[in-house]
Amino acid sequence: MQEGADAFAEGSRERQMRDIVIDEDGRAGLIAKHRMIESLPYFLRADEDWARTHLIAPLLNDDGAALALWRAMARRTHFRNVLSIIGAPMAERAVDRRLGRETRRRLVFSLVIESLHAFRENRAPAVPNPRIQQMLRTLDDEVRASAANAIQQFVRDVSAKPADNDAENGEEHEKSAAAGALFRVAAAPFLREVWPQERSLATPGVSSAFADLPATSGDAFAEAVEAIERFLVPFECWSMLEYGLYGEDEDAKKLAIIDDEQKARALLRLLDLTVGSSEGAVVPLDLTSALDQIESIVPKLAEVPEFRRLSAAARR
Repeated sequence: MQEGADAFAEGSRERQMRDIVIDEDGRAGLIAKHRMIESLPYFLRADEDWARTHLIAPLLNDDGAALALWRAMARRTHFRNVLSIIGAPMAERAVDRRLGRETRRRLVFSLVIESLHAFRENRAPAVPNPRIQQMLRTLDDEVRASAANAIQQFVRDVSAKPADNDAENGEEHEKSAAAGALFRVAAAPFLREVWPQERSLATPGVSSAFADLPATSGDAFAEAVEAIERFLVPFECWSMLEYGLYGEDEDAKKLAIIDDEQKARALLRLLDLTVGSSEGAVVPLDLTSALDQIESIVPKLAEVPEFRRLSAAARR
């Protein structure tokens, strides 16, 4: 449906059906609202005043029915047109432990993606960034890690998307940006200005979620490592897949992205911060391949203590 189309004109069968359904009480009424909220962008475009009264207002209540309706909200990713109306309450619900972790994870995903799009488009976000930062700070570690992973998904998906018109969320996409450029204009400022900077929030889960962002960021690999460095701690990294550097991409090894000294030093730093040094620490099975790539680009790095430690760990 195009925005502004009169889908529920006075006296139409569609309007009669909508009004009958929404007037239901009890469980039937809750199910009706649940199904409609799953398509909230449609109803907002069709009749915003009606949608605010009958679909958004129930979400603002603090009762069991509202919690059920927030689960409906979490079934899809929402964008600026919806979040400009209900983004702030969504940020509150994202930290509400009465909702399941998966529901909260999906709400957080929508909010993080909207903030990243705002940086990309050089506009004000639907939800102020300080509010997003406070939400991220308050989340439990697993949901916060999923928010970190959302940044990588954003860089990967948006940089790969051709210019088109997204009819569902009403946003026109500009020309597809290279991953490196997208990291610089959106992910980097988000990490600098929105992501909580406390070192106490640097956990193995968050570190693991950030680990493949540099590889996804292409030419901005070294800049991405620098941006996430303070959030990195050792985690159980079983292979270079955790870093987005395992296997091939268009007949070239993914490690081939490490093609200059700056990137080689950045990869060494990334590995040194995330591969543990304690006895029994998990070491990537293909760590030697990464070290070989570093050495092939900058042979002198094979002599630094960090390289030697990792090389010894790879031989265990």
